[in-house]
Amino acid sequence: MIFKYVFDNLNNSNYTFDFTYKKEFYIFKIENFLDKETYNYIDKNFPILEREKFKENNSKYSFNSLEENYQKLLEQNPEFSKIHSFLSNQDLSKYFIKKLFFKILRSRMNDLHHFFRMFKIQNFGKPKKTRLFSNLSTRIEYSILGNQSYINPHTDAVKKMLSLMLYFPEGKDEHEFNHQKRHGTEFWSSKEKNFMNVHIKNKNKVKNFRKQNKIIYKTNFEKYHLYGFIRNSKSWHSVEEINENKNFLRKSININIFFD
Repeated sequence: MIFKYVFDNLNNSNYTFDFTYKKEFYIFKIENFLDKETYNYIDKNFPILEREKFKENNSKYSFNSLEENYQKLLEQNPEFSKIHSFLSNQDLSKYFIKKLFFKILRSRMNDLHHFFRMFKIQNFGKPKKTRLFSNLSTRIEYSILGNQSYINPHTDAVKKMLSLMLYFPEGKDEHEFNHQKRHGTEFWSSKEKNFMNVHIKNKNKVKNFRKQNKIIYKTNFEKYHLYGFIRNSKSWHSVEEINENKNFLRKSININIFFD
């Protein structure tokens, strides 16, 4: 049964969080978060995005669950709808919030508004206009980066609590999969705080940022495993420019939990 492996692990707390970095912000990895059946099902039904119809930035094109095109695909494609229901499942989001609760609190020490929201009743779905509840949402983004594309250093939106990343490399054999591991996400140690999620776009500023700061961790772009990080004002991350053949695609799914 598709997705059973994941929910069994959630219900039995079988997943192990490997915190690969936890000084200025938290980065973690869960090995084999997806079983082979679930991974292959999602990979097989990963939507083929037409560049001209979706957001594009530095040759990245993507769409997310707030957009009209995404909603249309939910109505038209039963497999896509099943995957969305799995990725946006409240039990999945609540599991991560519960497991990471105190680390999320620590990450919001300089943001008292969202710090105190963590102590309210979690409400996913229709917003409740009462001070007893903290309205939250899970947003899903499908992202594809083509050859010569990149993502400049940034920290993510202030309201984003947590980001979970699943990668879907394409390859014919183990050699190609190992080669593609280098296209993971870079995380930086920087003294600069970015409260408003300003993306560094100027080429000289990006060059200076890379020169003046240090990469503290880089994920492997690989199957099955889940990578995640807790957002704060210092959670700088990026993707280095991809140099592959013209048909190369870096496919990923981001599960993002927001304070609404």
